[in-house]
Amino acid sequence: MNQWRIFWLLALILVIFFLNPSYINARTPSISETSFSQSTIIPLTLRATQPLFAGDTLWLEIGIGNPDMPVTDLFGLSFRLNYDSAKWLPGIPNPEGKIVTRGEFWPQNAFIFSRHDTLLNQFQVAITQLAGMPGLTGSGSVAWLRFAIHPHTPDSTVLNFWLNHIVAINSQKDTLQLVSNELKVIIFRHPMFNLKCQPRNLSINWGESARYQVFLDSTRYLREKVKLSCLINPEFFTEFIPREISKNDTAELLIQTKPAIFREEDLEIVVQGHILQFFGTDTVRLQVTSPPFFRMRVTPDNFTVFAGDSASFLVYSDSVWDCKSKIHLSCPNFPAGIGSGYFNPDAIFPGDTSHFTIMTNLNAPPGEYVLKIIGQGNNFVDSTNFILKIVQQSNFSLVVTPPYQSILAGQTAEFVVKLDSVRNYTGSVHLQIGSFPSETGMTVILPDSIALNDSATITIGTKLSTPPEKYLIFISGMAGGLTKTTSFLLEILPRPDFMLQVHPLAQTIAAGESTSFQIEIAPLHNFQNAVTLSYSFSNGTNIAAQIAFTNPKILPGQSSNLTIVTTRQTRPADYRILIQAKADTLTHDQWVNLVITTPLLAAEWILPNPFTPNQDGFNDQVHFNLHHIESDGTILIFNFSGRKVREMRNVADWDGTDESGAALPMGIYFYMVKIQNEIKARGSLTLVR
Repeated sequence: MNQWRIFWLLALILVIFFLNPSYINARTPSISETSFSQSTIIPLTLRATQPLFAGDTLWLEIGIGNPDMPVTDLFGLSFRLNYDSAKWLPGIPNPEGKIVTRGEFWPQNAFIFSRHDTLLNQFQVAITQLAGMPGLTGSGSVAWLRFAIHPHTPDSTVLNFWLNHIVAINSQKDTLQLVSNELKVIIFRHPMFNLKCQPRNLSINWGESARYQVFLDSTRYLREKVKLSCLINPEFFTEFIPREISKNDTAELLIQTKPAIFREEDLEIVVQGHILQFFGTDTVRLQVTSPPFFRMRVTPDNFTVFAGDSASFLVYSDSVWDCKSKIHLSCPNFPAGIGSGYFNPDAIFPGDTSHFTIMTNLNAPPGEYVLKIIGQGNNFVDSTNFILKIVQQSNFSLVVTPPYQSILAGQTAEFVVKLDSVRNYTGSVHLQIGSFPSETGMTVILPDSIALNDSATITIGTKLSTPPEKYLIFISGMAGGLTKTTSFLLEILPRPDFMLQVHPLAQTIAAGESTSFQIEIAPLHNFQNAVTLSYSFSNGTNIAAQIAFTNPKILPGQSSNLTIVTTRQTRPADYRILIQAKADTLTHDQWVNLVITTPLLAAEWILPNPFTPNQDGFNDQVHFNLHHIESDGTILIFNFSGRKVREMRNVADWDGTDESGAALPMGIYFYMVKIQNEIKARGSLTLVR
């Protein structure tokens, strides 16, 4: 049935789209030519990515509305897309195998129909929601068309696109007013540009760097940035800054050589610029000659150390031109009084490394020391510098014990924090602890400050309502510009609890009857304690009855009964009873209702019982002596198995027969007496023959 509705709606749209004579040969005005208000006319726009070149793929987007002017309740849409350059614009299928595809504005199950008229250079398109679906509101793409631009399209060819025969309806089949724009797309043959590099020739030593300036000179249609690359031996490191440049921009080409290359090079370097499938080039020259026999390096070249601590540096010797001489290491300007330094080893061959370790004194003067490491071998000397910074900084640390503690919700935890000195710290420290979420209800008692080698107690109180969780708690110590932070973990475990379960929650009995409420205790979170039961009546009401628990104190998993035995003198009423269970500080309540009605008919009002319906004139009938029974009463008789054997209306006697008048066998029978549909009596009778 839904399929027929879909085809009916689609047929309606297509009839309007193709056959409505009011639209034939009509051309929709462009947005720039039409004034419209947000409440009446919605834009239907044509958009395409530009610039485009011969051989490109053209994606044409048809969009509806915009954030300031959305369409409301769009159910169906049809239009004709026209273009005037079929020779240079053959349609090609998209990855889904269609030239026209549904836009993102429509849901996946929207129905789309398209037809390509190659004689008229026209696409006929219709899109609709499925029957029963709501209309769409907002803005976005309604359709996409994919075209292949002919690779031999002449330069500066203008492609025109326009929409007409636009029909849109909402979910109520009312017409929506739409207005469209025209689109012009210009096709270029290809962009052209030139690269110019300066200087044309450079000469450097191995291990040094060369820099060239790359200028982009555009000659034709260049609108995008050009990506730069370089063809050079992989032994060189190259970098463009920036990597992409625009028309009339300049980039820097950096060429870094390795320090351990043992030959001379005369290089021809080709610089390339790429955009789409087109590129431009320029060529420069670079001569690389030999450096000294070896070079010294040290890492790190800058290091900061506290007085009394040690620092280690790695010393390198890089060989050039196959240098094999042993290199002796020294640090001739090592300052007296800051400590001592030594090499391990103190002599290396080119390509090897040595560790230079400095042990500073606790009283080493703070300052910045520029040190020089010299390498000497084969009548050649090279050196390198590095910086050692020495600072005097006393400090402290905080230690919390225990690092982890678990308690029950409602309990209190204690942690001890201790202040230790680092580098001769002697002062006191201000303490501050992180805050807790307000819903935890936790409180903290913490001393304001702590002295050196002293300890303080952190007291954390919780509530029964504190959520069970692991809380990571941060404590900070502050003194001057120093701050030290440590953390500890407090886990709040669920407090053992129980559930009070009472069944049933409401009962009705007649005065003179008895009943009971069953009570059970269900443990939660490993609850194991005994529970004490008690009861009370609402508003201090009392009841003339015997009330007692079968077991006033029970363990989890056990049960007890609250037994209530009434008398015929118990006052009929609706009694509300509160059953309460207590265990330590835990208390749970449950209200139950007990309705006591008027007492049932007393046994002495039903005479005789037993009775002997043997037609001897004595006790042949049983009489129900109850007021109004002969005017508005019903007597129901049931056999011992519970089957009804007789029903009598507005009579007070029974002769021991069933509904057909047949004599019933001797035995025990049960009766129920109703007056005005309210049970007034029930009990048992004995029939003897």
